[in-house]
Formats: sequence, structure tokens, C-alpha cells
Amino acid sequence: MRNKIECFGLSPEQEGARKGIVESFVGMDLQNRFIQMRSRRLLFMLIFLTGFWSCSENKPCPCKRKLHASDIIIQAGDSTDQTNDYFDNENLYPLRTYDIVVKGEVEHPGKVDFQGMSLQSLIVKELVNEHDSDVFAGAFRYRGYALREILNTFHIRKKNAAGFRPLTDLYVEIGNEKGEKVVLSWGEIFFANRRNDILITTQVMPVYPARTQPSWTFPRESKLVIGHDFYSSRNISKPTTISIRSYPIDLRVIKGKNPLYSPEVEVFDGSEKVEILHRNPGGMIPQTMDMVFYGRGLGLHSTHPFTGVDLGEYWRKLVRRTPDNIRRGLVVIAADDGYRAVYSYSEICNRSDGQKLLLVCRPEQKNRGIFSIYPGFDFFSDRAVSAVNMMRYIRVGDAVQ
Repeated sequence: MRNKIECFGLSPEQEGARKGIVESFVGMDLQNRFIQMRSRRLLFMLIFLTGFWSCSENKPCPCKRKLHASDIIIQAGDSTDQTNDYFDNENLYPLRTYDIVVKGEVEHPGKVDFQGMSLQSLIVKELVNEHDSDVFAGAFRYRGYALREILNTFHIRKKNAAGFRPLTDLYVEIGNEKGEKVVLSWGEIFFANRRNDILITTQVMPVYPARTQPSWTFPRESKLVIGHDFYSSRNISKPTTISIRSYPIDLRVIKGKNPLYSPEVEVFDGSEKVEILHRNPGGMIPQTMDMVFYGRGLGLHSTHPFTGVDLGEYWRKLVRRTPDNIRRGLVVIAADDGYRAVYSYSEICNRSDGQKLLLVCRPEQKNRGIFSIYPGFDFFSDRAVSAVNMMRYIRVGDAVQ
């Protein structure tokens, strides 16, 4: 057995790690499988895994044989349809992982400790837009760690806390060693109905159609995957940094303002004012959205439906849905009393689940009017804003914000 271990390039430390890998490898319960199968083939698979995961730091693999995702199977697919699950028919493969550092407006910046985190599963159909043409990149089931859980223990220290304490104006910027950066709103991670819809992935399985075997580019490295995105422009590979920031805007906050009222909404693209709304935007069909309107502080507000226009449709007319805008775009929506909420451009304009951010106009309402917004994709009402008087789009990294 020792010779067989050495032929795979394992050091003595790696040989020792082999014995514990059943319990430690990315949360998989392989120990029971090993006991049940008692297979020499599975033992050699575990040896492979030890060599592969020992090289998970951002350094070249020191092993004699450099392993890739296609060389290892974590879980064999149900190729004979023994179960009713359509998402277990293919083999499940590991992705090479890297250290991730959280920084920005947090009390203790540092490396993410994944120990104790649970693996989540997410199915996506990845679509990219290249030169104004849609390119299907494949359908996959990913497993990995929820961004919500990764950030859960990093306590926020807001730069603007003295003037505005709520976390509704926070956003998150995720980058990799290639210099690619994408943004998400804080609410997209922590207020959303779907809590595990954003993953840093560690495993992947293709979801092939039953009658064909298409050739897709198979991921080999960990990546950020966002399940509710239509275009997958934000699904960048090898994420290594997560920065938490508050939106840079100077607004006077007047708590308890009464009446809370604005007769118009000023709309900006960067520093340029492009429109002033006194009523719902023209040429848009009103839509009605059923909603249990529930606040994190006061609980149930109402169960009445809201009727308004889709802000996703509205902003797509003003700002093109390009890969760059999807990756770096933010929209801040502010009220007459200085309250504000930040949304990513993508979560408003690039959704695959049909959920909407609704703009409601009530000219007869003299308090908390005349414009309000309601996010159908949020569990809590924290990012609902009444008496809206300003909406602004910016691209993170542009000179004017």
C-alpha cells in the first residue's frame, strides 16, 4: 500500500491526512459509503482526493501528478434512473478551492474559515451575452457555501453609521486574481426570500438533457454562482476577496418627518439627471403583485396586493443590460426623510425567476407618498421605501458616484 501511495505523489503528511479525509472532505459523508462498499476503487479515489485538496492554497500543485476536476468523482451519477431526482444522474466532481479574504467595513477583516459551514445545492442554467448574442454555457448543479453563511460572522462597522445606521445601503464587491469584480447588494444576500441562492462553489455536476450529450466548458475551479441571474455575467471563477462597503451618498436624515411626502422622483444616471417622474412612467403596463408585507421590526404590515410598474423594465430602458452593467451596476433609491436602499442593477434588471421591484404611484396619498417601492423578491420589508424622491444608477469603479 505504501508504494501505491507514493506513486501518486503523496508526502508523509498527506498519507496521514488520507485516514481523516472521509470525515473532513467538503462535508461529504463518505465514511458510511466506504464501510458499505468496501471497495478498493473507492480507497484509491480517497487517495486522489487527499493529494488534490492538500493543494488548495493559491500555489502551484506540488504533487507529481497534477489532478483536475475531471479526474475525480465525489459521487457517482444515477445513470440507471433508480431515483426520481433529475439532478443526480451525472457524476459529481470537485472544484479546486482558494482562500477568501473578507475586508472593508467590518470589525475584524480576515480569511474565511469554512469549518462548520454546511454545503448547499443550487441548480442553474448559465447564459452569457457575447457581442450582443446569447451563448448558452451549460446547465449545472453546484454545491458550495452560501455567501450569507460566509459573511454571517463578520460584524459590520459602517463608515457612515453616525448619519445612517440601517444596513440597507450596504453592498458587497467580490473579486478574483484576474481583476474581475462584481457587486451584490447586502439585501440581495440577507433580506432575500431565497437564502441560499448565492454560492461559492466547491463541487459541480452537469445536468444533461436525456437525449443528447452537449459539449460544455466544464468548470475546474471554485466560482461565484448566483441562482437568480438570467445572464451569468456575475458568475466569476476563483473568487478570492469580498469587500463590504456602504453606498457613498450624502443625504440629510430626518427621523420621524411628518408628513413624509415628495410629489416627484428625480432619476439620475451617474451624475446626469435624466428624468423627473410625477406619475408612473408612460408606456408601461401596470402590474399587480400579491405580497405578504412583513417587516423585520414590526412584523406584518399588510397582505394587500400592490399595483405599479416594474422597475426592472424601467431601468433596462435607461441603462442597457450589458455584461459590465450587470457586474458593476448599483441603484440607490432614497426617500424624503433620507432613508435609502441599495439594489444591484442585476437583481432588478437581470432576474431569471420573474420576481419584481415594483414602483407604486398614489397621487392621492399625502403622507408616505406619492411614490413607493416594494421588492417582491425580499422576505423582509426593510428595502421598501416610501415617499421616494430620488433614484440613481452608478457603476462601481466609475469616477462619478
